Amino acid sequence: MKINFLQFNVLDYEDLDIPEGQRGLYNILAASLSYIPLMLGFNALGLVLIYILASLGFLDVADPKLLGVAAISLVAGALHIPIAALFKQNKIEAVILSLYIVDGLASASQVFLWEGVMPLAFFTLSAVSPALVFLPLSGIKPRTKLSILGIAALLVIAILVLSNNLPYERLQTENLSSMAGLTIYVTVILVMVTLVLTNAVPFRTIATRLIVTFAFLVLVSAASTLVVSALVNLSRDRAQTFEQLRTISELQAGQMFAILQDYEQNATQ
Repeated sequence: MKINFLQFNVLDYEDLDIPEGQRGLYNILAASLSYIPLMLGFNALGLVLIYILASLGFLDVADPKLLGVAAISLVAGALHIPIAALFKQNKIEAVILSLYIVDGLASASQVFLWEGVMPLAFFTLSAVSPALVFLPLSGIKPRTKLSILGIAALLVIAILVLSNNLPYERLQTENLSSMAGLTIYVTVILVMVTLVLTNAVPFRTIATRLIVTFAFLVLVSAASTLVVSALVNLSRDRAQTFEQLRTISELQAGQMFAILQDYEQNATQ
């Protein structure tokens, strides 16, 4: 079976002897190794663009931590390359644990860069989502499933402990550029999960799978674009409002100064 995305052949495991009961597991692993690195690259690109927009004044203050989030995405995507080599060697248990460690740590490490209930809830869910995908699947050894549960528990505990004890200021959704960055991140994760899971769902035809996937991607992408556009417009409107208020305050201050000068002149006469 070949996994192709944008006509790029990423993995080929036709030569592997796959038991019928493990076909879904292999499909999910192949889709994960094909799509996740690509989507993480898009995520990094989107975050860099948000930072550039903020630097140009279209959004709030450009926080360099957004570039840190982008760097984590790039590193996590690159680490899928050696995992793909393990997959082609049919080392499935090692692939599963390696995928979870890389993707789980990539999500959990965001606690060093984000604060607030909404971001932390999202990244906690993102950190445990691989466990929710892998645990119900057949073909995984019980020892590997216990390891997955252990990794999930450690990640959740680490996120909860660190989120309440880091002493420095992190990205907050009150900042419009941070909110736009989080929107990009959420969009990429939703698209990524959709691409992976649709490879495990037994659609009757390939056309049905493509239609469902394409429709969902269009809806999510459109929603993300609308949110980012709304944030940019909100930033512009807020900047215009502040400028108008500053102009009015300066005008009133000038008028008050003129009145005080008149009083002073009248008092000296």
